[in-house]
Amino acid sequence: MRRAASAAEALRKLTGARARRDGLLAGAAVACGALLFTSFDVFERVSPALLRFESIQLDDLLLTSFLAVGAASWFALRRWQESARQLAALRRSEHENARYVQRLEELSAQLVQTEQRERERLAEALHDEVSQTLYACRLELDALTALSSQPAARRRAAAASALVSHAMDQARRLTADLSPPILHDLGLPAAIEWLLPRLEARHGLALRFDAGPAWARIPRRCQAAVFQSVQELVVNACKHAGARSAVVSAELDGQLTVRVEVRDDGHGFDRARSGSDGFGLFSIERRMAHVHGRLDIRSQPGCGTTATLTLPAFADDADQDDHAGLAS
Repeated sequence: MRRAASAAEALRKLTGARARRDGLLAGAAVACGALLFTSFDVFERVSPALLRFESIQLDDLLLTSFLAVGAASWFALRRWQESARQLAALRRSEHENARYVQRLEELSAQLVQTEQRERERLAEALHDEVSQTLYACRLELDALTALSSQPAARRRAAAASALVSHAMDQARRLTADLSPPILHDLGLPAAIEWLLPRLEARHGLALRFDAGPAWARIPRRCQAAVFQSVQELVVNACKHAGARSAVVSAELDGQLTVRVEVRDDGHGFDRARSGSDGFGLFSIERRMAHVHGRLDIRSQPGCGTTATLTLPAFADDADQDDHAGLAS
């Protein structure tokens, strides 16, 4: 969107400069014509001096000049009118594009809200329905194993109970990935500390969490977006950047802004030449925009990547407590 906006701005400036140039050309041609017509008496006074040149006919010269000036004026006016129409059409297109981009941003914000609600709904369904049903099945299988007198039946029931236990573990993992209860119960710092060892075990990446007072200044309404963004950035560092280690930290920038950084030692990339940021970074940008924040990427080939989430912070702990009380 930013590249399209810059291209449209460059085209608008070019069209505007062309319209101004054609307007000046038309004005100059009209001025020359007016000068020739108003100076006709001057040509009449100097005509006796020109009569000795038999090859020059003053009337023919004036007629030719008038025709040339008229043709130039007509052509310049047509060019100026065409440029003015193009500029007006470009401005209408820019206005329509601005409305379209605004509508897309509104839809993106709605998608972020819907995604978060669906995550919470699915996590609740997995925990309250699927996991409880699987737990009941395991209890029944354990009871069947204890009551059965046949060794083969006991073995089959024990194997089925083990499969159900495995399914319960998967349901718990899915619940944690969708909407971890620790994030809602203990807050963002505890959730990040819980998340990083899981990502280390899953992806083989050495991760360090720098805890500090800045984490407590992140508003509660922003914590889910920050948690999911940090998770995606760490996974991207492992899968796409070939990183072996990463650091997750947060610091205050003034009193009303907090910056969350994810720094990795991967191979890095040239963002200007990459051509596309990918859907992952785009989803993080939309998620940050929804909480009035932004995503900044600093990277160079061979120098790793630093992703910075910048978002508003509470002025002090009292403000956060008041906001939490209102939210509850």
